[in-house]
Amino acid sequence: MGADPSALARVRDTKRQPCPAGSEVFLWGPDLFGTARIGSGAMVDFRGELPSRRAALAHVGRADASTAVTVSLHATRRGTLPHDAVGCLDRDRLSAAIAGLKRTGAVSVDVTGNGVRAELPEGPSGIAVLAAPRIAGWSCGGRPADSYLGLVATPLDAGRTSVECTFRPPGLRAGTAVAMAGLLGLAAVPLGRATRSGFRRRGDTKTSSS
Repeated sequence: MGADPSALARVRDTKRQPCPAGSEVFLWGPDLFGTARIGSGAMVDFRGELPSRRAALAHVGRADASTAVTVSLHATRRGTLPHDAVGCLDRDRLSAAIAGLKRTGAVSVDVTGNGVRAELPEGPSGIAVLAAPRIAGWSCGGRPADSYLGLVATPLDAGRTSVECTFRPPGLRAGTAVAMAGLLGLAAVPLGRATRSGFRRRGDTKTSSS
């Protein structure tokens, strides 16, 4: 999230956000050092001071029947707020989304030393998402993994019932080859020395006999 053009230079400020009535309201203020509240509700402490300390996302109250919720801020230090600092959580919609994920989620998961294999219920095409950061080295089905909101992902064709993703640290294969070549070089040094030494001994013996 980008920083709000109006930094929290004043001691008091407000943030307004449309929220459905009854939804839970959260404030994301990683750089806020102070308090936040909705109306006459309880004060919620924030102890952010970027870049050394980041305040956590916090529940600050519940939206009433009005069209927008106002979060009152009391900052004791200068700081900034993200553009979308206020979020609204509808528990019913969250529960429905979770239920949908459970219906289409993996029926079994096998975690190995270098990846994950999952069995899926048969269904329409979609995207399989693994709860792991999509960093370099992940592949699924023999091709580099996609990214979905920063997580490992791979497309699924209709009817596909399994997916396998593996992780190989970047440069591991090249590094292994270099290491093996180094070991072979180290092993060849004493062999070469022994061979040259043997030639010298045979040469010395031949010379002394004559």
